[in-house]
Amino acid sequence: MRRVFCFLVSCAMSLHQIFARFADPSSMAERSLPTLDLVTSIFRDATGRDSMVSLNYIGPSVATGLAELRRTYPFLNVTHRYVVFEQDADMKSSYYATCLDQSYYQGVNMAQWYYRERRPEAVSVWINAGCGEYLILNELARAWNVLYVTTAAGDRIARNRALAPTWIPATYPAPADYAEYYHRFLLRHNWTTIAIILDSSGPQFLKNTHLVVSRTLQAYKDLRVTLHKYASAELIKPGAFEGTVGVLLSDLKPSCRIILFFGHSDSLRRFLILAVQNNMTNGEYVSVLDF
Repeated sequence: MRRVFCFLVSCAMSLHQIFARFADPSSMAERSLPTLDLVTSIFRDATGRDSMVSLNYIGPSVATGLAELRRTYPFLNVTHRYVVFEQDADMKSSYYATCLDQSYYQGVNMAQWYYRERRPEAVSVWINAGCGEYLILNELARAWNVLYVTTAAGDRIARNRALAPTWIPATYPAPADYAEYYHRFLLRHNWTTIAIILDSSGPQFLKNTHLVVSRTLQAYKDLRVTLHKYASAELIKPGAFEGTVGVLLSDLKPSCRIILFFGHSDSLRRFLILAVQNNMTNGEYVSVLDF
């Protein structure tokens, strides 16, 4: 719930920040305002798992931001639509199946919109959650001078106005920033023996973050890091999840008190139930959760 609320707030605030310059009442009579044409490129998560960059998370934040924008600035003509991936002409239109699919096609979709569908008289804004394609889209947005807003993924390059002059992130820190945060947080508490657990069936964003964080923390000589992985989507037989993850926790219990967990919410719930059963929620162990 915390993350959904953060998306609602961040998207609404970003839309306000972008368009506040059109809202000076003293200039209303002197000039006509352009149409704000907002385009959100998105996918519906077909995997059955929560995804931080799918329509089920981003959709409410976009709707909330648009409603607040129109309420606060009623004199603006705001249009909005979603762009989804269309399959071959002989197949039915379809939403993206996964975040990875979105990464493959976003550049093509943005180019098609820009050359065929964009309205030159309007101020265009491309809103994209961001899977692995945000750097490519930033290059296109910079070349075409199109405002580009990301609502989930981020990168340090967004801070560089020369390289990303039109990119406005309303995002969490970049994965590289996560790694530095974890390092400082662990050392602050003198926690040096760390286990990192990944549920590889989780959202792509978390897998990307896990990759950067694990590699970075392993490179620090003041930390002892072990990596562990399971795929909850493959542990569907009765008792399979409990057996696999339960054994993992039993192995970690005598040697490691600090666990970084990367996985979706359902896997986290089952993980914590097993932690309780292994008496690992008694205050002696610490789980840092990213879900």
